[in-house]
Amino acid sequence: MLPKNKRVSRKTFAIVSRLKGKTFYSPFLSVKVTAKEKNYRQHSIFSFVVSGKVSKKATVRNLLRRRGYASIRAIAENTRQGFVCIFYFKKPILSLSYKKLQEEIHNILKKSGVAY
Repeated sequence: MLPKNKRVSRKTFAIVSRLKGKTFYSPFLSVKVTAKEKNYRQHSIFSFVVSGKVSKKATVRNLLRRRGYASIRAIAENTRQGFVCIFYFKKPILSLSYKKLQEEIHNILKKSGVAY
């Protein structure tokens, strides 16, 4: 799990989800990326959303969310600073292994310009 200061708070999530940001898509997930305002801390912050449409079971949704945060923690050194990223999982994500999920998150962050 990521430290709390690197996760998007509820207040920030409500603001960012309405802002115009750039959205990037893949077959398994999409990510909305916006630049942080100047009064935020320097590091990028992340959030994961797993809809009830992906899985009806809360345990499966929580597993996907935890795996997402663990993937970000593994590649945190390779991310740029000053971004808010909100990931939305799609239903086909259930068929991916943890390693493939980690690669998919890294690829979509590269595509968005947040990771290098």
